[in-house]
Order: sequence, then structure tokens, then C-alpha cells
Amino acid sequence: MLVIGGFLLTILLGLLITLLVVPKMHPVERLGLSYVLGLGFLTLFMFFSYLVGFKFSFVNTLNILLVLTLALLLPTRRKIIPYITNLKTYFTLTYFTRIEKLIIIALAFLAIFSLISTLYYPVNAWDALVLYDWRAKLFVATGSMEDAISRGYFFGVPLLTSLAHTWVYFLNGKQPEFIYTLFFISFLAMFYGTLREFTTRSISLGVVLIVATIPDIFKHSTFAYTNLAYTVYFVMASIYLYIWMAKEKKGYLFLSALMLGLSTWTRSTEPFWLINLMILIIYSLYKRKIWQLLLFAFLFFSIRQPWVIFENSKLTLDTTVSGRVFEGISVILHQFNFKHALLIFGFVYNNLFSQQIIYWLGFLIFMVKERNFNPKGKKVWLTGMIIGYALLVIVGTYVFSLTFSDWKIGGSLARMAMFFPPLILFYIASSKKLKELIKY
Repeated sequence: MLVIGGFLLTILLGLLITLLVVPKMHPVERLGLSYVLGLGFLTLFMFFSYLVGFKFSFVNTLNILLVLTLALLLPTRRKIIPYITNLKTYFTLTYFTRIEKLIIIALAFLAIFSLISTLYYPVNAWDALVLYDWRAKLFVATGSMEDAISRGYFFGVPLLTSLAHTWVYFLNGKQPEFIYTLFFISFLAMFYGTLREFTTRSISLGVVLIVATIPDIFKHSTFAYTNLAYTVYFVMASIYLYIWMAKEKKGYLFLSALMLGLSTWTRSTEPFWLINLMILIIYSLYKRKIWQLLLFAFLFFSIRQPWVIFENSKLTLDTTVSGRVFEGISVILHQFNFKHALLIFGFVYNNLFSQQIIYWLGFLIFMVKERNFNPKGKKVWLTGMIIGYALLVIVGTYVFSLTFSDWKIGGSLARMAMFFPPLILFYIASSKKLKELIKY
């Protein structure tokens, strides 16, 4: 019961953040967003409090949660009851068609199966045992990071998942992997809500079911790796950025910045956020929205940089983005080899693009059919993001192959890029052409 109460309070924190940042949003989407924002900011402030001298403990974590919640209640308290009243209407199947009800039942089955798996099986995946969960148990035992750092193999992945496990253990929970099932369910809720901005209920539900049955997405909901959490934060950050560009909906730009920042609080080595920032810079200059760009950058770097600064203070390596970008440019300029580049493209194609071929074909078909490469169209921005991510995978793999001898790790590449299928599915499902083809 303590675990349930602690996570309900965490969700309440996230709910208050959403009510403050985005006044109008689909109720189901807001519920899913509440979990990922609440958990993200709770763990982030656990880290901040440690930096200023507070140890990791149940009391300190609860105090963080209560202080943040009470502070956010002041400007949002009048919005909570109307939201709950609105949300209740979505928990009845009265208005759904028979096919829609079957889809909802299938989604419920997948969610329950995932939850049972995470509640029954202990943490057993290798990286979870030796890094994510291992750090959490040391945090609980010592209240400090120093013991974990001194034992080695600490850096490389930020603390979101480890501190989320820590919170579960503080609440006397024994099986922290249910966290990832809740990420899975929240992702489906957010995905559905954003699709309803562009298409029908039936198409939205159908595409959500496809997302739920993507093997990597569902598999990662059942064990404690960081890839699903990263995918959730990053995909939604990209979608929210596109929604702001396409519809100029109030608050979605700031929400995108928060989600993008939390994606780097989950996994900091992936450089895909650079594409979002580049697209936003081009858009802001084109639309003359410079102050929005500055605010986005401020919110994003406020979340990203504290861990990067802390990491660099403990290491002799340069893990800053500027250092890695300059290193990559130097490698390409001085060590570029066309034959090796073809080898890299073949490796990326075999281990990534060929595995996702149906999604990439769909992307190309709808891009051409709707002319989404037209600079005057709104969807050109989302097109640019997806193409930019793909090019970055190829260039990044090329640079990695020249700086690390053991670079042929196809499984790692596939996990790193597991955000492509859901993002491409959103791209296709939000198109007007698909809505015209499926008229029910």
C-alpha cells in the first residue's frame, strides 16, 4: 500500500506540472504524461538535493515530493476537480464501437500481462543488475553516491531509473520493474491523445495497438532497461515540438523542452536532441520566434547540464556535447574513407533499417504522397526531424567505428534507435491521406 500511495503522490506531482504548463490537453494523454513527468522531476530533484548536501532517504524524498506538490497546488488547485470530472467520461465504453472495444480489451490484456511479468520476476537483466538496480541498492544502503562511484562502473547513464528504483525501495517495495510497465501504459495514453489532435478515434486506437505490439516496445516494458523510458521521453518531446509548430498550441513548446531534457536525464550519450534543437533554431529564425527558442534552450539545458557537469567533475574524459561534436568533426575531416563509409552504411542498414523496413517504406510513401518535404508545409518540420535522426545514426556510427575497436554491436544500435517505429507511425497516422482512406 505504501508503494501505491507513493506513486499516486508522484503522479499528482506530474499532473500539477501538466496543468501549469499546458492548460488544454486530452484527459487520457494528461494522465499518462503525469506519471512520466512526476517520476522524472522527482528523481531529478532527488539528485539536486543530494548536490546541496541532503542524503538519499525516505524522509528527504517524501519532503521533496510534498514541497513540490504544495508549491504547484497554489496556481493549479482550481483545475484539478474539473480535470477529474472530464477524465471520468473516458472510462466508459458506451460511446465506443465494437471494433474499438476489442482494441481497448487487447490493450488492457497487454498492459496486464506486462504488469504481472514485472511484479512476478525480480530484476535479472544484466545492465539492470550491475548498474541501474545496483546503484539504487547502494543509494538505499548508504544514502550516498560515493560508495557507488568508488566501486566503479557508475557513469555513462544518468540516474533517473536508479533513483526511481530507490524510491520504490524506500516505499518498502521489492519489485521495482513495474515502473517500466507504467512507462508503457503512459506512452500509449500520450500517443493516443496526441493522435486525436489530427485524426479519428478509430485510427488513433488502431495505431496505438500497433505501437503496443512493436516487439521492442513491449519487451522493454517487462524489464529494467533505460531504453523504453528514453523512447517515451524522446518520442513525445519530438511530437510535442511538432504540435507546437503545426498548431501553435500554448505550452507545448515548453512541454517539449521538459520531455527532451528528461530524455537526457535517462540516457545522456544519445545525441538526437541536437536535431530537435537544430530544427527549432531554423523554425524560430524563419518565424521570428527567438524568445521561444531561448526559453526552450533554458528549460532543456537546466535539466540536462547538472548531470553532465557532475559527471565531468568526476571523470578525466570530456563528455560535453561540444567536446564530442568537435571530436566527431575532427574524425570525419581527417579520417574519412569512402570504402569504410559504405561498410558503415551496410552495417546500419542490416542492423537497423532492414529490421524496420515496413515503417521506413510507409514514411517514404506518405512523405511523397503528401509532399511533406515542401518548405511551406507544416509537416516538413517533422519530416526534417526524422530524416535528421536517420542521418545522425549513420554519421554517429561512422565516428564511433573509428574511435572504438569493438564497434559492431548491432543489438545496442537497435535499442538506441527503437524510437523510430512509434515516431514514424505517428507521422503516418497524423496524415490527412490516411484519414481520407479510412473513413470510420
